[in-house]
Formats: sequence, C-alpha cells, structure tokens
Amino acid sequence: MGLPIAIAGFVVTSGSSLHYLRSIPTESFPENPWVHRLGLASGAVLSLVGVGLAPGLLTGVLAALTVGFAAFHLHVLSQHALPPAEPTVGPGDPLPPFSLLDEHGEAVTRDDLRGRRLLIKLFRGHW
Repeated sequence: MGLPIAIAGFVVTSGSSLHYLRSIPTESFPENPWVHRLGLASGAVLSLVGVGLAPGLLTGVLAALTVGFAAFHLHVLSQHALPPAEPTVGPGDPLPPFSLLDEHGEAVTRDDLRGRRLLIKLFRGHW
C-alpha cells in the first residue's frame, strides 16, 4: 500500500515542477505560484506517508528523490524576481560607467575596455 502512495507523491511533485518549468520559456508563469508550491509539498508529504506505511529500500529511495526534488524546486520558487523596470541602456547607447572584478579579483572599469570589442550578456533574473 505504501509504494503506490510514494509513487503518487513522485508523480504529483514531478507534474507540478514540469508544469512550472514549461511556462518559463513563454514567460507565462504566475506572479505567486502557490498552486505549484502546494503540489510540491503535497507530493513530498505523500511520499513520506508511503514510507511510513511500507518502509523499504524502493519506497525510501523514491521518497528521498521526491523530497529532494520538491525541496529544490520550492527553493527556486522562493527566489524573488526583479521588479519590473524599463531598460536604462539600449542598443547603440553609450556604455554607462561601471567597475567589476575579473577572474583574478582585479577591478575592471569601462575605461579599461575603451577601444575593444565588448559583449555584455545580462540574465533577466525571472526567478
């Protein structure tokens, strides 16, 4: 009886995660993904109930995977998105002054890069 419940928990957790992850490329995910959080938590609880009802290696491994998977995705969902804002720099605009650390811990400024080709890739930070 415990193994089918643990499998159901894994399916619920996986389905909730996959549903959320499929929405990322289309940027159609909800502002507050409470349904996904509920699905992840419910799946983890089901798996733990399955272990309680029928302790065993297979049920334990499945529950451990489910709980770990749910914990990771709950952590990802807890990350705050950047507030909506208009870009301050557009293509062809002059580069604003900045200072960053390179791989050796040395400061690199905009002026250090003057006259060189430069590609800056920024992550939009949705999650």
